[in-house]
Amino acid sequence: MPRLTSPWDILFDRRLVRGPLPWVAAAFLAANLTVARQKADLDAQRAANLLTTASAGELPVGPPPRYDLSVGESLERFWPAIPDATKEPLVVLSGMSQMYAINDPQPGDEIIVEHLDDKLRGTGVRAFGLAAPNMDNEEALLYLAALLAQPKTSPSVLVYGVCFDKFRNVDLRPRLLDFRRARRDAQDQLRAICATRSATFPRACEKVAGTLASLDKGAEAAQTDDSFEGEVRAAAGRVLPVVAERATLNAALQMQAFLLRNEMLGIKSTTKRPIIQSRHGHRTQEGRHHSRG
Repeated sequence: MPRLTSPWDILFDRRLVRGPLPWVAAAFLAANLTVARQKADLDAQRAANLLTTASAGELPVGPPPRYDLSVGESLERFWPAIPDATKEPLVVLSGMSQMYAINDPQPGDEIIVEHLDDKLRGTGVRAFGLAAPNMDNEEALLYLAALLAQPKTSPSVLVYGVCFDKFRNVDLRPRLLDFRRARRDAQDQLRAICATRSATFPRACEKVAGTLASLDKGAEAAQTDDSFEGEVRAAAGRVLPVVAERATLNAALQMQAFLLRNEMLGIKSTTKRPIIQSRHGHRTQEGRHHSRG
């Protein structure tokens, strides 16, 4: 076996071209060409997966919407539809796609917040929904700060539906970043929140402060990763479609895995999920224990 004495010897070693490298390189090239050709389709799939019902322009004709139909893509259009909290108590339901998405919707179907509003309206209380797909904690905090910035939108109760496996998604999506930039009162509210909570939540407030400091740079610059790894990804993304579209590819692959699981296990939108008895029983016993105390 020949002995390699320098890094250059690796490039001219015949074992390199006889091994898996040519196949890996060919597959990587094919993947980039495929992504480049299907970019428009991937973007269309992403838009369809948002399950939005709102189109560009004014609010839809008919009764006022009871949630942000744009699911974070055009929040400023639906903000005026929030019921006046100075006239009647307001409940805001926030969270992710589980709060607004209905698979295979049928005429007359309502999402969670609409059912909640139906139940509460007779008691003089209103409900409104602010949800977005894969929403992260910073976006949820933005919603709360923007609501608290004005008396008319300050809720008596904020319900945040959490989905823990989606906490890997970070940073504000560009349209919500634009919303924050346009709302000076929400920015002030966020600064006030972190002024009193920075000792308790130092990393969260550091993240919020960083976003606020970058607002004047524009949406693209505000989301730029200045680390060495971020600079390498940005440089690679300018020439490699697979890197540039990695977020869209990740969403598309997860959706395909989700659909494959449903097909293999026969899961439909009407399929009932059994309650995990061990967890349910534990909580029930815990509740009984506290009720006796």
